[in-house]
Amino acid sequence: MIQVLTADVSPLLDESLFNDQLSKLSSVRQEKALAYRFPKGRALSLGVGLLCDEYLSRLNTCEKDSGFSYDEFGKPYFARLPHIKFSLSHSGIFVAAAFSDAGEVGIDIEKIKPVTSTKLDVAKRCFSEADNRALLALTGSEQTALFFRLWTELESLFKYNSSHTLNLSPQEEGRSASVFHSCDIDDYALTVCANANDAVIHRRIFFPLNPARETPENVSFLRNNTLIKLNNNKKQATELVDHFREVTKMVGMKHNQ
Repeated sequence: MIQVLTADVSPLLDESLFNDQLSKLSSVRQEKALAYRFPKGRALSLGVGLLCDEYLSRLNTCEKDSGFSYDEFGKPYFARLPHIKFSLSHSGIFVAAAFSDAGEVGIDIEKIKPVTSTKLDVAKRCFSEADNRALLALTGSEQTALFFRLWTELESLFKYNSSHTLNLSPQEEGRSASVFHSCDIDDYALTVCANANDAVIHRRIFFPLNPARETPENVSFLRNNTLIKLNNNKKQATELVDHFREVTKMVGMKHNQ
């Protein structure tokens, strides 16, 4: 099972709370958070670190003891827990993280905004012809919803395959496909790319962490909306990720980890 955690980082804009929560995390995360110039950036970086800490607390450990670091492709990993794969994302004032003990995972969250001509131009270069036709056939909120679903799918696939090539482990080779799981959280779109037979459970948490605020209403399964045959079409999927990588470089978009 894949666990997805999301949270609003607004409370972390309080300097006292920020400093208190930051002290709980590893030096790597502390340095990364403090490197941001503005409070919002620092709060978002701290937020993804706290999501890691919350997940690891269920395994009777913590982010500070996990050996948190980054590989040569910029993807985060736990050096002391190599079997756990995870992916991080943030947008607006929300942070999101996906954790898996059964294979690679990618996640992306994006604040939903009106689709501009610039976004449609990016879509022409990133999305397939069929997706672009579908996008241009819509207007208003329907077009916006489809744009951000497609965009978060590509971002999550990019992170799922962030090692740049689809070199799957023997365990993953036996799986027939991978899928996108999506949902909307307030005015944010979120997608997880994961192995086809993995259930994805989403848990919304609140800072500062308080188990009493966790209710059944804040826990849900993400819907499986798209099947992608990664294992059967590795070359095609790799070319898609390569293309997406180049286009996002051109338009100056970053993949937050």
